[in-house]
Amino acid sequence: MRIVLRADAGAHRGTGHVMRALALGEELALRGHDAVLAGSLGDVAWLAERVDASPVRHVESPSDELDEAVFEGADRAVIDSYLIDADAIGALGRTLPVLAVVDGGDRGIDAALYLDPTPGAAVAEPSGSNRLTGARYVLVRREVLALRRETPRPIDPHPRIVVFMGGTDPTGALEPVTDSIARAIPDAELVPVGALAFPGAIAPTPDLPRLLADADLVVCAAGTSAWDVCTLGVPAVLVAVAENQRPGLAFARDAGLAGAVDGDRLDAVGAEAALALGDDTLRAARFARCRELFDGRGAERVADALLGLDSSTAGAASPESPPR
Repeated sequence: MRIVLRADAGAHRGTGHVMRALALGEELALRGHDAVLAGSLGDVAWLAERVDASPVRHVESPSDELDEAVFEGADRAVIDSYLIDADAIGALGRTLPVLAVVDGGDRGIDAALYLDPTPGAAVAEPSGSNRLTGARYVLVRREVLALRRETPRPIDPHPRIVVFMGGTDPTGALEPVTDSIARAIPDAELVPVGALAFPGAIAPTPDLPRLLADADLVVCAAGTSAWDVCTLGVPAVLVAVAENQRPGLAFARDAGLAGAVDGDRLDAVGAEAALALGDDTLRAARFARCRELFDGRGAERVADALLGLDSSTAGAASPESPPR
């Protein structure tokens, strides 16, 4: 099958939509399908390098639009966007089966299949065989799953703390978060990943999964990268730096997955980091919860559901059972 995954990235919107599409696209490509990522990468150099190294082909397409030409000959479409017109997506769905990736609401999109991979979304979203919601469907790349910890690790006396506020740090949270940690844990080795104008920062890199996996603690935005960290089993403090990250942050807090800080309280991150590093029992409990909720098979489940859609009628869901 030829499957087109439509997503955009950029300095102000971040890289999460494209990274989700890439995770699903790589799963489809490894199954022998022709997976095409259509959209703009927004001149984000490390992201372009990561996409070029993947088995997913990239086709440039105008941001926030549906270019009909990229869907010619497609058997399935995946749309991951907050801004592409809902009616345009519905019109596409009348020509071929569409999976719409939604976060916190479907915007009135008419699609054959809906995905909201925000952990905790299953509590709020309507149930049904064409609704894939919650942590079971988090789109994690296989390179992340390969680095998953089997057991908790002891903390180094000089802990290595990786601070990552998203692929482009669109809200500028990296500096105040890093400063808060430096004040609270002066003996830590801090590795801020983001804007090079910030002293000591390193640029985002395609090798980010290894960087996260080797840390004693990760402090990151409560977006797509947060669920990579939970899958890895690395102790974490999550920070909601955008409004759409608040539901995921609330779930992480209530489920006991990680430390959690709202974006209007960035000065509290250091205290949360110190708590996470200093309490062995707390870390063990959080590790167990992450292992319980994040098995790294979300891309497999979503691919199964997408490929199982009925092609005879565009937009119609297969009567088969929901994915395992």
